[in-house]
Amino acid sequence: MENRSSSHADSTTLPDHALQALTIRQREILHLVQAGQSNREIAEQLGISEGTVKQHLVAVFRHLNVRNRTMAAKMGLLSQQPVPTAQARFVREENHNPGENHSTLHYASAIQPLSLVVARFLVTESMLHRLGSGRFGQVNRILHHLCELAAQRFSGMVQTLPGGLLLLFGLPRVREEDAQRAACTAFWIHRQMLHHPLFAELSEPVPLRICVLSGEAVVSTDGGKTTLHGTLLSHPCLVTPIACGHLPQPHLAPESKEIIRYHALRYGLPTPFFPEGEALCQAVGLPHHPAFQQPDLLPNAPLLGRESEWQLLQEAARQTHTGNSRSLVVVAEAGFGKTRLLQELRAYLRQQGQWQWLEGNCRSMARMLAWYPLTAPLAQLSRCQPEWTQATQQAHILSWLHTYHPTVAAAGEILFDQLHNTEWTNPEVALNNLSSAQLTIQVQLWTALLAASKQPTVLFLDNLQWADTHTLALFAQLAEACNGSQIWLIGATRRSWLRSFPGSAILSTLSLSRLALRTTHQLLKTLQPALPGGDLLRRQMSQWSSGVPLFATELLQQASRYPMPEQQQRADLFPHTLLGLILDRLDTVSVHWRVVRAIAAHERIYLSHLSRLDIHPLSTIEAAVDYLVKIGLLGSRDLNNDREIFFNNEMVRSAIWMTLLEKDRYPDVQDSTPIMPK
Repeated sequence: MENRSSSHADSTTLPDHALQALTIRQREILHLVQAGQSNREIAEQLGISEGTVKQHLVAVFRHLNVRNRTMAAKMGLLSQQPVPTAQARFVREENHNPGENHSTLHYASAIQPLSLVVARFLVTESMLHRLGSGRFGQVNRILHHLCELAAQRFSGMVQTLPGGLLLLFGLPRVREEDAQRAACTAFWIHRQMLHHPLFAELSEPVPLRICVLSGEAVVSTDGGKTTLHGTLLSHPCLVTPIACGHLPQPHLAPESKEIIRYHALRYGLPTPFFPEGEALCQAVGLPHHPAFQQPDLLPNAPLLGRESEWQLLQEAARQTHTGNSRSLVVVAEAGFGKTRLLQELRAYLRQQGQWQWLEGNCRSMARMLAWYPLTAPLAQLSRCQPEWTQATQQAHILSWLHTYHPTVAAAGEILFDQLHNTEWTNPEVALNNLSSAQLTIQVQLWTALLAASKQPTVLFLDNLQWADTHTLALFAQLAEACNGSQIWLIGATRRSWLRSFPGSAILSTLSLSRLALRTTHQLLKTLQPALPGGDLLRRQMSQWSSGVPLFATELLQQASRYPMPEQQQRADLFPHTLLGLILDRLDTVSVHWRVVRAIAAHERIYLSHLSRLDIHPLSTIEAAVDYLVKIGLLGSRDLNNDREIFFNNEMVRSAIWMTLLEKDRYPDVQDSTPIMPK
C-alpha cells in the first residue's frame, strides 16, 4: 500500500499497516490527541512526562506520514479499531457475534449551546371531534411538511415530539447564528401555516404554539448518531411566543414584565418573556417531557468546605446584633456557591426570630435602570403582594411611605420617578444626569427605613456585577452609613468586578475559593450515596469539576438523569465539564488565550480598548476575535464606529476567568485575592 501524505489526510482513511505499527501507548496518546488533550494533560492522565509524550507523538507522526497534531487527529479517527485501554475517552465497544466484523461505536457526551423551535397544535378531544380527525390530520401533516422544509432551508434537525415537532439548531456543529436561524424558522413556519388555504378553511381556529428557546443542552454522539438527552436550563432561556392562539401567557413577576417590555421596545424586538421552572414547561406545552425538565442549580446539601466562611458569617451576625455591624461583600465566580451560602445565612437568622431580612437582585437586563434592585426590598417592607402589578405596588409603597414615614416619602417618589424616566427615555443620559444630592436623599431614605424597625436588619443585594452605576454608588455610601449599627449590608459579586468597586475601603470581603478534591468527593457522596459507578465515578467527577460545586453537581445530575449506555462504564463518560470543553476548543491556538483573558476580565470590551492593552498586534487580535466569534464562544456588534465584544454565555465567561485566576495557562496572570474580614 502506498504512502499517503498529509495533504490527502482529509480524503483518505488510516492505513491498516500504520495502525499495526503503532504501539498500545502510541494509539492511546493518539486517541487523547483526537479528544483535544494537550501534551501536559496527556502526561498528567497517563502518569508520564511531557517529554515522553512528545517522543511518542513524533513516532506517531512518522508512522502516519503527517506533520502536526491536527492532521494526526484527522487520520486517527480509528472508526474501525478498538480502544487499547479503558483510559481512552469517549469510546465504548458494542457487543458483537463471533465471526462478524468487529466495530467500535464512539460515544461522546457534551454540554453545548443549542437553540430549539417547538411547533405543535394544542387540540382538545372535543375540538378534534368537531373538526374531524381526517381534516386535523391533514393540517398536522402540513405542519410536519413545513417543519421539514424549514429544517432544510435553515440547516436544522427535526425530531418528533408528542403532538408536534422539535427543530434543533447547533447540532452537530455550533454556529454563531444558531439563535437567529431558529427565530427565522419560527416566523417562517408561522407565516406559511397561517396563509395555507387548508388552515384558513377550518371551521374554528386551532391553537398553534411555536416557541423559540436558546440555552445549553446535553448532547451525545453514538456511532455517528446525535442525540439530545435534555436541556440544561441552569440559566434563563429566552422564550419568544410566536403564535399561542387563545392560550394565556405564563405568570411572571410584574417587575420582570416591565423590564422585558422596556428592552423589547428599545431594541425593536417582539415582546419576549423569561419564564422559569414550571412556567417554561407551560410555555412549551410539554410539562412532563424529559427534554425540558429543569435541574436544580445546587441541591440542598451541607456546606462542605465552607466551614470557616460560615463561622465568619456567624461571628459577623453576632457583632451586628450587638450594634457593631460592618458591611460585607461575598466574592466568588459563578458556581462557587456564594448565593447558596447566603441563603443558609438567611435561614439561620430567621430561625432566631429576631432578624429582618430584605433582599434585592440585580439583573443584567435592568442595568440601565437606576436603583432597580432596591424596589424589591421596598416591596418587602411595605408588604406588597407578589401578584400585584408594578403600578399597584408603586401606589401601595408611596401610600405606605406617606402614612408611616412621611419625612422620607419624597425620596421614595424620586426613586420611582427616576426608575420610570430611565425606562422610557434615553437611559444612558438619564443615568448620567443623576445628581449627588439625589444620591444623598436615597441614603437618608434607606437608613431611616432600615433603622425604623428597631431590630437587627440585613439588606442583601445579589449579583452586584450587573447593578447600574448609581446602585453601586448608593451601596458604597450606604455601607459607610450602616457600619457600627444593627443594619448589616451584604452584597454578592464576582471577583473581576470587585477590582473597580469604589467602596472597598469601607467593606469587608469574604472570598470563596475552589473546594479541595477530597471535599468535592465528599459533597457528591453526600448528595447521592447510591450512585451507579460508585466512588470511581465520583472521583472522576470531582477531578473534572475543578473544585467548583456547581460543576460537580451538574455532572452528578447528568449521571443521574440522562440515559447513558453501559452503566458499568459510566466513569468514562464524564471527562468534561463546560470548562473542559471550552479549554479543549481553545487549546488548538494558544495565542487566543491572552485575548480571551482580557475579554473575560472586562466582561464587555471594545476592540479599540482591547488593542490598547498591548497583548498582541492589532491584526493578531482581530484574527483571534474573528475565530472566537466564528466558533460561537464570543459575540460582537458594531457600536459607535467600534466593535463591542462579549461572551455569548455568562457561565462560559466565568469558567474561563476562574481558570485564568488559577494561572493554569499563563503564570503572568495577577490574582488579587480580596482580604478576608477581620
